[in-house]
Amino acid sequence: MSGSGLVLVVLLAALAAAVPLLVRRVAVLLARQADLEGRAAAGEALAERMRTVEARLEQGIEAEEERDRLFNLSIDMLAVGGFDGFLEQVNPAWVRVLGWSRDDLMGRPLLDFVHPEDRPAAAAVFRRLADGEPVDGLECRFGCRDGTHRWLSWNSFPYAGRQRIFSVVRDITASKRAEQLLLENQERLRALSNQLSLVEDRERRQLAEAIHDGLAQQLFGLRAQVTLLKYPDKLADPRAVVEQVIAVLDETMTQARSLTFELFPPVLYEVGLAGALEWLGRQFEQRTGIACEVDTEDTEPDLPEDLRMMAYQSARELLNNVRKHAGARSAAIRLRAEAGLVHLTVRDDGQGFDPEGTEAIVPHPATGGFGLFSLRERLRSVGGALTVSARPGQGCRVDLTFPAPPAAD
Repeated sequence: MSGSGLVLVVLLAALAAAVPLLVRRVAVLLARQADLEGRAAAGEALAERMRTVEARLEQGIEAEEERDRLFNLSIDMLAVGGFDGFLEQVNPAWVRVLGWSRDDLMGRPLLDFVHPEDRPAAAAVFRRLADGEPVDGLECRFGCRDGTHRWLSWNSFPYAGRQRIFSVVRDITASKRAEQLLLENQERLRALSNQLSLVEDRERRQLAEAIHDGLAQQLFGLRAQVTLLKYPDKLADPRAVVEQVIAVLDETMTQARSLTFELFPPVLYEVGLAGALEWLGRQFEQRTGIACEVDTEDTEPDLPEDLRMMAYQSARELLNNVRKHAGARSAAIRLRAEAGLVHLTVRDDGQGFDPEGTEAIVPHPATGGFGLFSLRERLRSVGGALTVSARPGQGCRVDLTFPAPPAAD
C-alpha cells in the first residue's frame, strides 16, 4: 500500500470514530437552541402580560388622580362618612366654607356641628341613611369655626356593603338669606297695604267730619237765614240778613276751597310744585301756629303730575309728623333740583328721636311708624331714597331724593 493510501485509511477511521460524537453534539446544540427559543417565546409572552398589567395600572393611577382632582377642586362640599356618625373624608371645600380643619371635622360626631334647633331633624335623617334609604335635600344650619352658622343642603347616599355614606353638600346660606329678605319684604308690603287701607279710611272719615262740621253746618245756617227772607215784613232789617247770608257764603266758599286744596290742590297743576309747597307752608303755619319757612328755586324741575303729587304728599305727611310728634316751634321746607335729581328736605327744631332702625322697620298698626315707611316705599318705587338725620333733643331732618325725568325735546 502506498503512503497516500495509508493516510486515507487513517483519515477514514478517524472520521468514522468522530461522526457519532459530532452527531451527539449537533443534537445537543439543536436541543439547546429549541430550549432557548422556547424560553425566549415565554419571556416575550411574560413581557407582553407585564406591559398589559402596567398599562392597566397606569390607567388606574390616572383614574385615581382624576378622581382626586375632582374631589379636591369641587366647589361643592364632598364627604365620606360612616354609619357611626363621624366623617371619614372631606374635601377642601369644607375647610373653605366652614373654617374648621379636616381633623376638627373628622374628630367629632357630625351632629355636634349641627345647630341645636336642627339636630332632631338631622338625627332622624341619619337614621334613615343607616337603614339604607338615600336622602335628598336635607337643610340644616352647620356651625362655623367663627361661631356663626351656615345653611347646608345635603344629598346623601348610603353604601351598606361598606358601611359608608357618601354626601354631596352645598352651601345655601345666600339663597336662605334671599328667601328671608323676600319674606320680610312681603310682610312689609302686607303692612303697607293694610296701612294704605287705614289711611284711606282715615281720610274718608276726616272728609266726612269736615263736611259735617264745616260745610253742612254752614249750609244749615244759610238755609235758616234765607228762610227768614221769605217774611221780609217780619224782619227789622232785611238788608242785615242778606249781609249775614253773604258772609256765611264767603266763609263756606273758603272752607270748600281749603277742603279742595287738601284733597286735590289745583295750584299743584296750575303753578307747579314750588307754588303748592309755599301754599302748604302757609296753611300749616295758620292751622298749627308753628312757623314754616319755604325755600324753593325760581326755576323748579319740570316734573310729571305723578311725581309732583308724590313730592307734595310727602311734604304734607312730614309736616303732619312735625305737628303730631315733634313738639317743634318752627319747620322748614326746601326744594332743589340738580344733576337730574330732585331734593326735597323737611326739617324741624323739635324734640328729635333716635333714627336707628328706620331703614329696616316693619310697621305695625299698634306701634305706628307708618309715615316714614310709606314714604320710603313710595320713593323706592320711582328709584328714589329717603334719609333721616335726627338726634334726641336736636330736631329732625328728612331728605327725599328722586330722579327727574329728562325734559322732552
